[in-house]
Amino acid sequence: MKGLDWIAIDPDIADDPKVIAMALLLKKDRYHIAGRFPAFLGAVARHAPDGTLAQFSDAVLDSWAGGLKGFGVAIRRTMCDEGDTITAWAKFNGKKLTSLQSKRDRVATWREEKRRQKEVQGQNATDSVPVQNKNSTPLTDTDTDTDTENLTREKDSSSSRAERYRRELETAVAIDAPQYADRLLGELRAAHDPAALVYEINALRQGLHGPGGRAVPLAIIGRAMHEVRLNGEQFTAQRLRVFCGKLMRDGAKPEPTQGGDEVMAEIERLKAKEADYAA
Repeated sequence: MKGLDWIAIDPDIADDPKVIAMALLLKKDRYHIAGRFPAFLGAVARHAPDGTLAQFSDAVLDSWAGGLKGFGVAIRRTMCDEGDTITAWAKFNGKKLTSLQSKRDRVATWREEKRRQKEVQGQNATDSVPVQNKNSTPLTDTDTDTDTENLTREKDSSSSRAERYRRELETAVAIDAPQYADRLLGELRAAHDPAALVYEINALRQGLHGPGGRAVPLAIIGRAMHEVRLNGEQFTAQRLRVFCGKLMRDGAKPEPTQGGDEVMAEIERLKAKEADYAA
């Protein structure tokens, strides 16, 4: 199957948690990693149009990304399923490749039919009726180029992107901050705007909102959320930044100061206290 003349890339790829995870694995800036994707995905379109990378070595994948060592390993770990297929490939490019190939096949069939018509007309010069397959669809020579130019990328809606980021954050919490899973995910479920909280947490993890531009570990973010509540304050993104900054400056360790059951009991006590005030 011939590849696309262009590829579809999420315009927010630098904010994608999987790209952020790759940047952390490779110890590179996330914008540096995002910048490697046009060349890499172009190579995927040419050599692996179904998005499956199993037949290619890590070194080959590195070469597709401009020779960035470790890129192949990182993309398998963060963006591929168990079959070594890029999970988002079918959505962004795979279907378009199939559709484009179908159109190319139609054009090739039409051109072959046109060639046969000319041969028949040359042999039967007096016959003014062209031979044409009744089931064929009339096309022009420019159909392939026009179809290619008019194929548009299906962009994630903001809600579906936020849901994807939320699921990936839940996975990261389970791996990097299990002791604060209830607190982190509880605040996420209770948030007025869960998508905004997900973006805020990712920004803190990347150092965009962290103290002095430093990346804040998930465990520290979880402890900051815990201490905001223990302090009896209403949870907001601004207070989360303040508490993260304080913990980072104080060199705090991510482990909770109380056991898990005691933490949850204290949170329930605070919720009951807030309810009494509201009444």
